[in-house]
Amino acid sequence: MRRPQILWTDAQVAELRALWDEGLTGSEIGKRLGCSKAAAIGKAWRLKLKPRLSPLPAKQAAPKVRMPVPNDIVEQVMANLRGRR
Repeated sequence: MRRPQILWTDAQVAELRALWDEGLTGSEIGKRLGCSKAAAIGKAWRLKLKPRLSPLPAKQAAPKVRMPVPNDIVEQVMANLRGRR
């Protein structure tokens, strides 16, 4: 079941554009316009307003850690490889 669409007035669209350009968050814009964050961001998307970077820091990949291999295992592998020649 679809939710009812919000009918945006020209004044609301103008205010949305201004608040978006000021850099307010979607939540803050929604509060000021009396709609949800999703409605404000969705309208900004449909108006093709300039995308903004997320205020959340980007996740960094965990560094790859190599598990140390005990020397006796290395020696066994090397001996097996030498024996195959």
